[in-house]
Amino acid sequence: MTAARLGRESCPTDCSAKAWELFCAAANGHTSAVRSIVQKNPEFVHQFVWYESPLHFAVRENQIEVARVLIEAGINPAFSNFNYRSWQSLLSITKERCFDALHRLLVREMKNRFDYDPGYAPLWQAITAGEVERVKELIDASPELGRIGDEHGNRAIHWAILARRIPIIELLLDCGVDINAKRADLQSPLHLALVGDYWFGKKNSPDPETSSQQIADFIRNSGADHEFSVAVAFNDIEHVRSELARNSGLANEINSSRRSPLYFGSSRGHLEMVQLLLESGADPNLAEHCASRGRALFEASSRNDVEMMSLLLAHAADANANVDSCGNCLSIAQQGGPREAEAIALLTKHGALAGEWEIDTKEKLSKALDSTSFIPNRDIWSSVLGKIIEEDSVDLLEEYVARFGYDDIVRLNPANGRRLPRSKEMLTKLVELGTNINARDWYGRTFLHHASYGESLAIPEFLIEAGIDIDAIDHQSATTALGLAAWKGNVAMVDLLLDANADPLLPLDRHWARPFAYAKAQGHDKVVERLRRYETN
Repeated sequence: MTAARLGRESCPTDCSAKAWELFCAAANGHTSAVRSIVQKNPEFVHQFVWYESPLHFAVRENQIEVARVLIEAGINPAFSNFNYRSWQSLLSITKERCFDALHRLLVREMKNRFDYDPGYAPLWQAITAGEVERVKELIDASPELGRIGDEHGNRAIHWAILARRIPIIELLLDCGVDINAKRADLQSPLHLALVGDYWFGKKNSPDPETSSQQIADFIRNSGADHEFSVAVAFNDIEHVRSELARNSGLANEINSSRRSPLYFGSSRGHLEMVQLLLESGADPNLAEHCASRGRALFEASSRNDVEMMSLLLAHAADANANVDSCGNCLSIAQQGGPREAEAIALLTKHGALAGEWEIDTKEKLSKALDSTSFIPNRDIWSSVLGKIIEEDSVDLLEEYVARFGYDDIVRLNPANGRRLPRSKEMLTKLVELGTNINARDWYGRTFLHHASYGESLAIPEFLIEAGIDIDAIDHQSATTALGLAAWKGNVAMVDLLLDANADPLLPLDRHWARPFAYAKAQGHDKVVERLRRYETN
């Protein structure tokens, strides 16, 4: 069994080496190191790796003392760009793995921060269904229901906003619910009405007769705090001008939802407002939620709002700014809008380039490599190198190495997971060029872990022949490649790994992560039958 500890060799390309030390110390249970790191660099508690915080890494390994230190340091998993990798994902881990003490610690902290109570479900169901009388009945019987939160810190007022139920919002306000109550991610009800949620309009059965703008207007007119960015969103230009005259720094003030005034102005098409902000010193490249180089130009580009785009570009907005998992200004402008050609021409004039994620054919890959101006993205997941591996082009791989050297090949790890080599030839070439067959990604997963998800047996067979550690245990699922194949219900893969002498009883100390347990939990009866005899013996 090889349950390797996290180390600097698996540091993701989008995380600094110093910040990665915190993730490693958290996973490995080095409490004193965690305390020292957060004292020296308190901002590291807000660092995320693929939407997960250092607390996720501690929780997966049941490091309760580390979790306490991180919580005391103010860590907030709800600041993840992917909101649904937040507190509720931590609770799921502790439930599945029977980490009872750690589960209690998390629940206690969630209660302290946003009044979490698992008894929220009946009220949430009534609100999303628009059942005004049922909501009144529940709150009359238990007034505290109006204040409790779900795993995201949503209270009754937030659910009503997401469901666009004005009569229920009125009822809640009459019952004394706080109109400015913040969720776990610090969005207020008005923020939520203005910018929505990750599944806004899908999960919460919104009233089709009511728009989000109507909800925002209603909340604002009902007495919600009229902060600076809200005034920008509602195009209250005289108020904004007055506030800027008093304090020009407001032009760059990120509000509690982690969004800039320029975002609110640009996303709503308020050209004169955006001009006022820019003239007052607003930075269009100021880092904000999901956008390390600002989001104002991206929002304008999404509408092909050429006038707004021109104004922002004239104030040095980055034409290559991107939004997490949403593309960049150029890609979002190419959505068939009436002024698409103008928008693309304007962005291109200011140096906008296609993202590497759009280079998705051998022809495009070859063209990119031939370009003298091409500089590869070092993030393997979305890079040209990852695409070359996915396209299974050994010729292009050799061309890449000839131009950019061996470094990217040597440091290649399974972070490119879904871009596994498709042939023995490609995998052989990678190994020849320096790829470590037993390299692990930041979850401790090997190439074999990732291959065990797939249907093809050729790559796992070659990996085993090449000497990969067949019993390596990862950090994310605390299991082996056999465990992941069992979780997936991949009978042929399970048989292959068993025939290659994979140990079906690993990990020894975590029965819930064994192949048999995963197959049983997922209802994969054929796999369960194959593995039952090992558990019995």
